[in-house]
This record gives sequence, C-alpha cells and structure tokens, in this order.
Amino acid sequence: LFLMKTNTDFSYPLSDYVRGYKNVISHPMDLMTVKNKLTKGVYKTTREWYNDVCLIYDNCLKYHSQSDDKYVAELYITLAKYNLSEFKKMTLGLGYENDKEWNALVKKSKDKLMNLLDFMLTEHER
Repeated sequence: LFLMKTNTDFSYPLSDYVRGYKNVISHPMDLMTVKNKLTKGVYKTTREWYNDVCLIYDNCLKYHSQSDDKYVAELYITLAKYNLSEFKKMTLGLGYENDKEWNALVKKSKDKLMNLLDFMLTEHER
C-alpha cells in the first residue's frame, strides 16, 4: 500500500493547502497520520486502523464529488477508488476481527512498513 505510486497524493495532510477542504471534510486522514498513529501505538484494534485507511479514500471521494474541476475530480476519484479497492484486497486475509493476532502481526511488521513508507515519501520528494 505504501509503495503504490497512486498513493503519493494521499501521503500528507491536505487540509492546509487544498482550497475549501476543511469546509467539506470534517475528519481529515492521510498516510503520514496513519504512520504516526502506528508508531505511537494509538490503534487499539485493527478496525481503527482499517477505518482510518478507508477514511483517506472516502474523504477524497467526498471532496472531489463536489469539485468544479471535473478533470481533476475524475482523476482523484479514480485514484481513490482504485487505492481503496487494492487496500481491501490486501487486508482480506488479515482477519482483523482478532485483535491479539493482528497486534502481533503489526508488531512484527512495523519496522518493515516504516521503512517502506519512508522510501515512498523520499521518492515523492524527488
């Protein structure tokens, strides 16, 4: 998920530089915020993590469905739908209803995920 080039524009908070974003989106979310919450151990259940990642794309769909720029809206709606679909495919086998197993998986995979996200963010800055 974090290495997908289609996630570049979902990596950082948009509310500070996208006109009218705060007026449309009441609960902003982005991959950097998800990373920070993972790092700090904020997520107590897999459902919280799953919902935050889905919120990233749902916010995009909501914001751009009201856009006047139909070309840009279509582009971002397509990206959000694709990324959400890919995320749901990736998480299908996690069995995220079992918090104890999921927490063990997250702990084991945390460093690897952080390295992958750092790589993606570095590539984005180039």
